[in-house]
Amino acid sequence: MVASQVTAEHNWKRGWPWLLVTAIWVGCGEGRPKETDGDADDQAETDVDAVSGDVQEDSDDSADEGLETGETNDADLEAVDSADIDDVRPRPAVVINEFDCHEDWVELLATGTVDLAGLELGDGERRMALSGTLAAGEFRVVKLDGFGLACGREGPVLSDGDETLDLGPPDEVPAGFTRGRFPDGVGEFVITEPTEGVTNRLPEVDPFDPAAAMFGAMREVATIDLELDPSSFDSLNYAPYTWVPGRFAWTEDGTRTEFVPVALRLKGRIGSFRDLYGKSGFKLDFGRFHPGGEFRGLETMTLNNMVQDYHRVNEVRAYDLFRRMGVPAPRLSYVWVRVNGEDFGLYLNLESLDHLWRSRHFESTLGMFEGQYGEDLFVGTAFRMDLDGGDESARLALDEIAQAIANAPADGFMAHLAPWVDWDEVLAMMATEVFIGHWDGYSPTRNNYFVHLDDDGVLRLIPWGLDQTFGADIDLYGGAGLLLEGCMRDPVCRFRWEDTLSELADVVKSEAYRTSTDGLVEHLQPWLDREPREDAGEARIGLDSASEFLDFRANRVIEALACTRDPLSDRDGDGYKCGTDCNEEDPSVHVGADDLCNDGIDQDCNGRPDDGRDCPDCFRETGIASTYEYCRTARTFETARAECQGRGGDLVQFESQSEVLEILAAMNRLGLGDTWIGLTDLEEEGVWRWLDGTLYTPDIGGFLDGEPNDWLGAEDCGQMVSWGGDRPWNDIDCLAYLPMVCEFPLAR
Repeated sequence: MVASQVTAEHNWKRGWPWLLVTAIWVGCGEGRPKETDGDADDQAETDVDAVSGDVQEDSDDSADEGLETGETNDADLEAVDSADIDDVRPRPAVVINEFDCHEDWVELLATGTVDLAGLELGDGERRMALSGTLAAGEFRVVKLDGFGLACGREGPVLSDGDETLDLGPPDEVPAGFTRGRFPDGVGEFVITEPTEGVTNRLPEVDPFDPAAAMFGAMREVATIDLELDPSSFDSLNYAPYTWVPGRFAWTEDGTRTEFVPVALRLKGRIGSFRDLYGKSGFKLDFGRFHPGGEFRGLETMTLNNMVQDYHRVNEVRAYDLFRRMGVPAPRLSYVWVRVNGEDFGLYLNLESLDHLWRSRHFESTLGMFEGQYGEDLFVGTAFRMDLDGGDESARLALDEIAQAIANAPADGFMAHLAPWVDWDEVLAMMATEVFIGHWDGYSPTRNNYFVHLDDDGVLRLIPWGLDQTFGADIDLYGGAGLLLEGCMRDPVCRFRWEDTLSELADVVKSEAYRTSTDGLVEHLQPWLDREPREDAGEARIGLDSASEFLDFRANRVIEALACTRDPLSDRDGDGYKCGTDCNEEDPSVHVGADDLCNDGIDQDCNGRPDDGRDCPDCFRETGIASTYEYCRTARTFETARAECQGRGGDLVQFESQSEVLEILAAMNRLGLGDTWIGLTDLEEEGVWRWLDGTLYTPDIGGFLDGEPNDWLGAEDCGQMVSWGGDRPWNDIDCLAYLPMVCEFPLAR
C-alpha cells in the first residue's frame, strides 16, 4: 500500500503570493506511487487556503489526525491524491463537492451509482429533499429552496435521516469564490473558482486579496484606458479636483476587460500638477458614483504621473526600503495610461491608503490623518487636519497626543510618550526619510505623511510623496518634525535613533536590497523611450544615482556613529558631540539646548536661531526698501493680516526682484519655512492682486511651475515658498497655518 500526500503551506489572509509544496511519500512494499490524473496534479500545485470537511469512517487513526468531521484548518492544506487512497478512506457514494454561500447552491458528486431518494440537503436546521439518481462521476447542482447559507456561519449538510453523510465547512468565503473539494470528490474543502457542474478549479489570485496580482515593480506593464465624455473632460479642465464620471478598462496579456464605471479627478500640487493637456495625475474611485463598485478588489486607485522623478525609479526604491524597515507602505506597479485612446504615458499605480489598505496593515483604525504643508502635532492641529478615514473622535485622541508632546520633558521625551507612540515604527519611518534624502517629508519639513491611530490611541507615521528622493544630503540629526526634534533632545531616544540609522546602513548595503531591482532597467526603458508628454531619462542612470547616494549616506552614518560613540570626541564636555553638537567649542550649543533670544545663535542646533520657548515671535529687520517683521508662529491668512495691520503695517508685497531675494534669504536664515505674503485672488477668482489693489505681474517674483492651480477650489491666498528661488509664489488655502512677513514703511 502506498499513500501520496502533498502538503501545501499557505495562508491567503496574510497575502502570501506563492505556494510552497512539499511532496512526502510514505509507503511499504515497492514504495512507488500510483499514477494519477495529470490535470489534478497540476492544479494541486496552486496556492490555496484550505479547510477540511471530510466524513471519516473506519480509517487509520494516524491518517485521520486533525481531520474530524466538520473540523476546519485555515492555515495549511493537506490534499490527498485520490488514486492512492481509494482503498484507504472509504467515502459515501455521493459527496458535497462545491458550494456557494453567496448564491446558495450546492454541487453534489457521485463517487458511485447512487439513488438520491431519501437523502436531504440542509444548513443544519432546515432541510430539502433530494430525488433522482446519479451515475458514478456525475455532478448535480442543487439550488437551495426556502433557505440559504449564511457565509461564515453555515455550511451545507448532506444527510440520510439522522445520519450525516457529508458537510461543508462554515468558514468565510470571499465574494466571487466558492468552497470546493480539491481534487474533486476526495480532497479537502478549499477556496475555489465557481465551477457549477464541472471539475473544480483553484483561484489564480489570492481570494482574500485579489488586487495583489496587480502590484509588483517587475510585473507586466498593464494598460489602463480611461474614457471621458466631453462634459467630464471640460469639467476637469475647469475644476480639476472635482470628481467626474468616466469609464475604466484594464489590459494585460493582450486581453482588455470590459469598461466599468469610475469616478476620477486630477491629482498633484506644487510641481507635480498637470492638466489634461499635459501628463495629468489621476485619482480613481469605483464606488463614489456606483455604491459597491470595485475592480479586482480595489475600490480606489492612485495613478502618479512621476513628472518629478525624471528616471521613474525613485518611488520603487524608496517604498521598498520603508517596507524592509518594518514601516507599512503602499504596493505599486508600473502602468501605461491612455485617455480617450490617446497615450498619456508611463504611470505609477500606487496603492491607495484606503480602508482596505489599513485593514491589511493594522488590527484596528481609530483615525488616519493626512499631514501636509507644515502641519504637525501641535495642540489644536488635530481639529484642522484632513481626516482620511476613521471616526471624528480620533481628533480628540490626536490632540491628547499633541498635548503630551507639548508637556514632555526634554530628558525623558521618549518614555513620556511611550503610551501613545509606537517608537519602533516611528523611528524607522523618520530615519528612513532622513536617510534617503526625503526633504519634503515629515521629518525635514512636516509634509507628505499620514498619521495612523489604532483603537488604543497608539500613533504610527506613514510615508508618502517619495518621488523627490535620493538627492538631498539632509542633516542626520536635524529636522522640523516635532517627534524628531523631541527625540534629538532625549539622550535615550537619540541613541535609539542612531541604532535605527545603523540598521538602515546595513540594509542598503545588503545583497538582498542591492539586487532587488535587477532587471528593472530592461523592464522599464522601452516604456520610458515612448513617453509622449513628459521627457524621461535612462532608468540605469536613475538606479545608479540612487545606489551611489545610498552608499554615501551609509558611509555618513558609519562615520557619524564612530564619532558620537567615541568618548574623546566631546571636546567641550557638554555631553554632546559630532552630529548632536554644532559647535564643539561652546558647551552651551548642542541639540536640546535652550535657545537664547536675540543673539543670532542657534544654540539648539535646529537651524533656526532665537526660537526658544521664551523668545519673541517676531524679529524686526530693516532692508533696502522697507522694515520687515518675520514672525514664526503659524496663523491663518486673515489673522496674519490683522496682526500686521495692528502693528501699523501689512503683509509684505514686492516692488522689485531684489526685494524678493532679500526676503527669501532672511526667511531661510531665520528658519521660517514658507510664509504668508500680501497676494490674493479673493475679490475675483483667477485675478491675483496685492493687498493694496495692484495687479500681480510675473516680472517680479512669480508662481512656481503648475501654480496657481486653486486646488480643490479653495486656494485664494499667496504663500512664499522658502525653496522657490526666483519664482517662489504658490496659492494655498487661506485657512492654512503659516508664519508671516509683515512690511512697514521705512519712515515708521
